[in-house]
Amino acid sequence: MNSLWILLMLHILVNVKSWTLEESLDRLPGSLRPLEYNITLQPFIYNSDAYSTRSKDSMNGHVKIKFLCVEDTTRIVLHSVDLHILKVFLTGLKSNIEIQEVLFDEKRDFLCIIVDSGLVHGHTYSVDIEYSAKIATKRGLGLFLHHYPQGNSTADLLWTQFSPNGARRAFPCFDEPEYKALFDVVIIRRHHMTSLSNAHLLYTENVTERVSVKNDRSTWMADHFARTPKMSTYLVCFVICEYSHIEATTSSGTLVRVWTRPEVIHLAGPSLSVAVSTQEWFEEYTGLIDPMYKMDHFARNAQKYIFGGAMENWGLITYDEKFLVSHEKWSDSQHKMQSFTIIAHEVAHQWFGNLVTCHWWNDNWLNEGFASKFENVPLEGIIVSDYSELEFLTHLIPVQAYDYPDAFMSSVSWNFESFSENEKKDIFALEQYLKRYLRKFAYSTATSDDLWDCLTEQAAIEDISDSDGSPLIMKQKFDPWLYQSGYPIIHVSWDPIIKTINLTQSHFNPDLFQGYPASEFKYGIISAVNTLKAIQYLEKERNGLPWKLASDGLQQWITWIQRHTDTWPLFQVEVFADFNVVLQEYLRKFVDPVYGGVGWDKPQDNYFDSLLRLKIIELACQLGNEDCLRTANLQFQRWKIYPDSSSFVEDELRFFGHSFFKGFASNEDYAEVFTHPPFACVIFEIYAADEIRTLSKAFSTSKRVHLCRENLGD
Repeated sequence: MNSLWILLMLHILVNVKSWTLEESLDRLPGSLRPLEYNITLQPFIYNSDAYSTRSKDSMNGHVKIKFLCVEDTTRIVLHSVDLHILKVFLTGLKSNIEIQEVLFDEKRDFLCIIVDSGLVHGHTYSVDIEYSAKIATKRGLGLFLHHYPQGNSTADLLWTQFSPNGARRAFPCFDEPEYKALFDVVIIRRHHMTSLSNAHLLYTENVTERVSVKNDRSTWMADHFARTPKMSTYLVCFVICEYSHIEATTSSGTLVRVWTRPEVIHLAGPSLSVAVSTQEWFEEYTGLIDPMYKMDHFARNAQKYIFGGAMENWGLITYDEKFLVSHEKWSDSQHKMQSFTIIAHEVAHQWFGNLVTCHWWNDNWLNEGFASKFENVPLEGIIVSDYSELEFLTHLIPVQAYDYPDAFMSSVSWNFESFSENEKKDIFALEQYLKRYLRKFAYSTATSDDLWDCLTEQAAIEDISDSDGSPLIMKQKFDPWLYQSGYPIIHVSWDPIIKTINLTQSHFNPDLFQGYPASEFKYGIISAVNTLKAIQYLEKERNGLPWKLASDGLQQWITWIQRHTDTWPLFQVEVFADFNVVLQEYLRKFVDPVYGGVGWDKPQDNYFDSLLRLKIIELACQLGNEDCLRTANLQFQRWKIYPDSSSFVEDELRFFGHSFFKGFASNEDYAEVFTHPPFACVIFEIYAADEIRTLSKAFSTSKRVHLCRENLGD
């Protein structure tokens, strides 16, 4: 070490004082900028009696943060939650700096280190912190531990979920997206385990003598990972597991691996193929090779803990297990397409979100909007032609305004929803605009204005002007799109006297989940009568996508229509008639003819044929089609006798075979569903949550209330 660098202070903390920052500061002060982190973690997670002096499900940690002072200050403010601070070291250029006290602001998750003399603008310092932490066993953010059966023993799994503000639960840090830094990670684990992090593994060493505790006879290994590119703390990821993997290499040399439990790794082949193809597509499209040089796709076998279906950690994407495992009996075509789309979405984030990151969460649409735009495009040619353009149209939902006034991270956690993923995709049409954006803000952060400025610059280079010939200013065009919620309806009228076209606009909300009565529906433009008339064309429709939209919306429509008196003339019935019966008869006029054409026998369908069969059988059984219900019942009875050969538990039709509960099931049938061997197998465990949800829905359609109560509870 340079002689100018000296150890200034060793502060052993017995009690960290509670404290509230005096001024109204909701985010980090901005006086310090992190440059690099050196993180060492040793989790104690294993099911053994070795730790007589160490609490299981805990962790020892050490972090050294090198930072630059950009504004004179007397305090180092970091984020920290539920970390027991043991020691603090401060190193720097001046010998007269001493640590006065260490404070903690619980409201803002701030750990504040007060020094007696100021840190000087332009100088670099380092702070070392030793700490311990409790590993979470409940859903949320931070580090998570899961013990699960594997053969005749129990396996251990630890992973992290830091987005949007969970890194502070694993190590003290500058836990806001704008504070990008380099990360060096060391994970200490038992010798029989595997550890993963964002970057590739450099080397492993035996550290048993240095880190073992009393009465611990285990062999401890330290995995040293390569330095990451500059990235935000919410993208850091650690994993310790007993998994297997399969791998392949892209044409550019990027190593792609899929990790699952050993007993299901043989089912991960399709996911690996899509992961490699999408990685290659994005590298070619952007012209930028992923700087991690490896991409791990990791299946979390612990659904009760999961925060979202997948997380785009740079170089180590984590998923719910069901999205990386594809089984012929349990994965229908929709599930496979959903899984492949999620993989493409998370891979897109490696450029749009990781390489270039939103400066603050009010601009999170920059991360999610780009990823959603590209989650379908790479699948063209991989899965089915024209899929992405058609599916894109089904993703439109009302737009929310994006200007968050609140800055508290507690609010961020609640506002961090998927609303931003399905909006504003179609404004990104020109490839050169996006490449300019990525090159300009690589390894940095961006705001909405940064994007508009970048697009404006590219428009000028390509000599693209506004309609009146003036320079094209993208901010003027797109700010209303961002900050005004909903979609506009453009009204066009013609005045023949003065020969003028008049254009006006109003707000439109097509969200089918809003069950407003007509008298309260502010923007009720299309009447229920015209809407129901419009779906009559479905009788001749043989593409699965329109039927998917109709099926997804009919349940909401039934509730909505029942509240509107203007629908009654359509049916020409007495007001006291059974409305549900009339509605079912009306809808069956369109569903039954199509059902007669698709049937239950499944040929080699493409995606949309399979989707059509899926939705038609669902609707036919829900609307009481006797042949549909009878066939479902026959499939179920056949399944009880020949469980391994019946299509009742295979592919799409498994889900709607459950509809036999509507009228045919006996009490013994209900019990059979939950005691049958396939429902206890290891493969079923992956899809258990979805299957139980489907069964519950099927149970709810039965008129035999006592059976529902006996099997589902009150």
